[in-house]
Parts: sequence; C-alpha cells; structure tokens
Amino acid sequence: MADKGVQSLVESHLQERQRRKEMLIRGWSKHLNAINEHMKSKHGREMNEAETYNVAQCLENAVDYSARGDSRLFEATTEDSIKFLGIQLCAA
Repeated sequence: MADKGVQSLVESHLQERQRRKEMLIRGWSKHLNAINEHMKSKHGREMNEAETYNVAQCLENAVDYSARGDSRLFEATTEDSIKFLGIQLCAA
C-alpha cells in the first residue's frame, strides 16, 4: 500500500492543478464561449473539456509570450486562425 503522506501530497497537487485549470477557463470564458459558438456553427458540436482547456492554455501562453515583446507570435498563423481565436492585430 502507498505511503499515506505521498498519497496526500499527490491528491493535494491534483486538486491544486484542477483549481488552476478552472480559474484559467473562467478567466478566458468570454473568448471560449465565442470559440464554442464557432465550433457549433461550423462543425455542429461543442468543444469538449480537453479542447476548452487547451484553447484557454493557448490564449494564456499567447499573453505570456506577447508580454515579452516578441512581435512574431502569429508569424505562421493564417488570418482565419487569428479570427477564430478572436484576436485582432493592429498594423504597426
């Protein structure tokens, strides 16, 4: 049987991870709702939980990346993909 201390540590870690995941999804809910509507209209289905979290994490990563001042974030991204994410770019 596993050590109760290790089991407690793992459970605590997983609970914290779930809490952060829920906060991330709540924080990006406006965009996630728009993307979900796009999925329903274009693909006839809603995003599942994993897709919702992945999109929220991508949006969070984009903010973190852009905060570093690198202007090449969307270098290989098509205009359709940018519109899908709900991100508007301004001409420099």
